[in-house]
Amino acid sequence: MIGLVAGPEAGAQAARGRALAVLRVRSAALAVALLPAAVAVVLLAGSAMGRIGDSWDAVRWTVVGVAVVVLALAA
Repeated sequence: MIGLVAGPEAGAQAARGRALAVLRVRSAALAVALLPAAVAVVLLAGSAMGRIGDSWDAVRWTVVGVAVVVLALAA
């Protein structure tokens, strides 16, 4: 009967499994929410350093806008 647990231990293991599942989903959601912000930071830093030309202005401000909306929704 290795692997079978009865009584209060079974409930604790089930609760732990559910808690880990919630943490995995939460981590994935946080990663998705931070991705546009990270891209916006890279584009803004590249522009500030002169590595990205003016042709990227529309892309940069679009990504910044998307990042602000996504972070506002995540909050």
